[in-house]
Amino acid sequence: MEISLLLLPSASHIGRVQRVLDFADGLSGSPGESPSRAHLHMLGLPAPEPQHEVRHDQDRAGYLDFYRKVLPGI
Repeated sequence: MEISLLLLPSASHIGRVQRVLDFADGLSGSPGESPSRAHLHMLGLPAPEPQHEVRHDQDRAGYLDFYRKVLPGI
């Protein structure tokens, strides 16, 4: 990856790509989750837990794209 970053035209591009890579989360389950995570981040909210398993009476009911036990300040 470092060699690929060096092929970018300027240091500002390298920094931008590195920030995107640092922010990326391989647990995202659909393309729409990435822009949603970016909006939450821009609003100053902490990153949610992605793909949180939800159970009902010991059976798996499904997964939530975003999960947070408690939102701060609420």
